[in-house]
Amino acid sequence: METEESVPVNPYNSQQFPRYQGTVTKPRYSMAIALILVTLVAAAIGWGKGLADYSSMIDGRWRQAGYTDWLMDSSFQTKVVEACTGSAPNGCGAYMVVSKFDCSEVRGQMAFETEAGKTLEYVDARVANVKWGQPFLLQFNATPKGAAATKIKLLDLKCIR
Repeated sequence: METEESVPVNPYNSQQFPRYQGTVTKPRYSMAIALILVTLVAAAIGWGKGLADYSSMIDGRWRQAGYTDWLMDSSFQTKVVEACTGSAPNGCGAYMVVSKFDCSEVRGQMAFETEAGKTLEYVDARVANVKWGQPFLLQFNATPKGAAATKIKLLDLKCIR
C-alpha cells in the first residue's frame, strides 16, 4: 500500500508551480488594513454623533421658554424684569437669569447709562447656589450716582463653580 507523503508548499518556488514562474505573490495585507481603517473611522463617527446628541439633549433641558440666550455667553439665558424687589431708592436693573451649569455663585456687572449712552456707573451683583435650568433674579441696585440713568446694559455674567 502506498502512502502519500505531505510536502510543504512554497508559493514562491517556481519548480513546484511552473505555471506561475516569474510571478511574485505578496501577502494581502492592504485589504485587511483598509477594512480596519474603515471600521475605526465608522466607530469614531458613531462616537462623535453620540456625543453631539448627548450635548444637544443637555442643551435642550436647561433652556426656559420666554428667555433669550445672552449674547456674550450662550450658557446663560436672560429676561429683563421691569420692577425692583426690596429697597432700591435710586432705581435698579434686574434680570431673570437661567444658567446651563450648577454654580456656587453667579457674578454679574451692569452699566447704568444715559439716553445718549454715557455710562454713569457700573454695579456688581451676586447670587449664590445657582442650579442649572432654574431661573433666578439678579438685581443691580443703583447708587445716587446712577439714579439719573435711563438705560441699563448687562455687561458680564460669570458662573463660579
